Amino acid sequence: MSDCFPDPDPVFCAKQQEEFKLGVHLGLFGLAMTCGLYNLGAYIARRETHLALNVGIYGGVVAWEVDQIRRHAQAIL
Repeated sequence: MSDCFPDPDPVFCAKQQEEFKLGVHLGLFGLAMTCGLYNLGAYIARRETHLALNVGIYGGVVAWEVDQIRRHAQAIL
């Protein structure tokens, strides 16, 4: 029994291509951290409301990516 549709791309199947998925989420984590830190620095310097909002959004993305990284790492081990 498979968790996938007939003839799926294996990257979308559970427990397949986990190393690739982990790499994608690590890259997105790094990008979100970079953007979040940049916006934090800009907010500290300029105190503009939209920058504070960006920091919150990127913080949420970082939290999401940490969870995805944990999940894919557990699937590999």
